[in-house]
Amino acid sequence: MTNRILPETLPALYRKHDVVPIQQDYCQLPAAWEEFAPCACGLGISYRDAMGVWPDPQCFPETVAGPLGLSAAYHLGYHHGFDGLRNLQHYMDDQSLESQADYDQGYRDGAAGWQAVKDMAVTG
Repeated sequence: MTNRILPETLPALYRKHDVVPIQQDYCQLPAAWEEFAPCACGLGISYRDAMGVWPDPQCFPETVAGPLGLSAAYHLGYHHGFDGLRNLQHYMDDQSLESQADYDQGYRDGAAGWQAVKDMAVTG
């Protein structure tokens, strides 16, 4: 079984690091001349808290998943759930049942994570 990102931990992480929740990207960091708060998804803020640095927004998923102890299937499910993307009911035909279970748990955690922080997000 994989590690998890528990939805109830996210609001405190966003406040601790003074970061705004976003969807569709690990993180967006302002340049020195730009005036917006740093933004991150649930995976990005969890990585920042655990590793002390921001993930490279262009990195491969395993670069974020590995250090957090997340399986690739959980990472993908979390990403889909947090970003409000379609749930892949059948993760991949050639994946193990454990991978499907990790994907499903990740999707539930990601969706619940977004619900826990969506009121903190800047919209529009």
